[in-house]
Amino acid sequence: MSKQQAAPSQGRPQSPEHDFALCKVVFGAVLSQILYARHGFESSFFQILPLEQLASRSFEDIVSSGSPIDSHERELISDQGSTVFLRADLRDYEISTFLGILTTDIFPLLEKQQLVKFRISFLQSETWGGDCLLEHFTLMFEYDPNGQCGIDVWRAGVGDQYIPNSTSTLWNLGDYLGRLLPLKTPPYFTLAFHASETPEDPSVGVWKFSRHDFEDANLQLQQREGYAFARVVCLKFVFFSNTPFLCTDPKWNRTARPQIANCYFSQPNGTSLRS
Repeated sequence: MSKQQAAPSQGRPQSPEHDFALCKVVFGAVLSQILYARHGFESSFFQILPLEQLASRSFEDIVSSGSPIDSHERELISDQGSTVFLRADLRDYEISTFLGILTTDIFPLLEKQQLVKFRISFLQSETWGGDCLLEHFTLMFEYDPNGQCGIDVWRAGVGDQYIPNSTSTLWNLGDYLGRLLPLKTPPYFTLAFHASETPEDPSVGVWKFSRHDFEDANLQLQQREGYAFARVVCLKFVFFSNTPFLCTDPKWNRTARPQIANCYFSQPNGTSLRS
């Protein structure tokens, strides 16, 4: 999405509800690009969405419409005028469960500005152990006092790829994903989210599952030749009157927060596993 210039607002500021709605849509676009590029779901569970619709449509409206994509084409995620986006299919358990997790577990935390990190890990087997972990993407969230949201996207894995630095931040992500080497096997993937139950009290935090399996697998990943951990894009939401845009200003303060986590496993063929 290209950065646009806009005059200072003369009207009413954006409501917190609108800020949250846009953050959900852009969060969904980032997840969609990653899952499409790494074959997390079949191509038919994705659609092509013009970028100008990101700020004008709700997440619920987008996923409930759109035509399915016929196949995984790397060129689609590097198109400067559109993005791939998830689409619902009530007949499929996997995509319905995934969207249900976003709606039930993730979006309420995002709305309360309590979501701190969201991680997608791709595995070559359905159990933790050994060199099962192929790569992982971490989305880090920041909130300013006005209730606006920023998302940093980091990748850990083998292969240090060129990271674009244009003002079209979603295109930067798609271009980067398109340059990654394909995963050798149809991957399983896990989700973990980390949040603050009481942001005003940094001493309180609870984990809902053991982190040791991931930490052991991540240590194995770090030992591989060509390992790299890098920030891919930084998406910030700024509002001028009724014209939202994404910017790449890195100067936002970070606040230490406690964490909560939950984990979910799935693979494209319909098998689901839970921790």
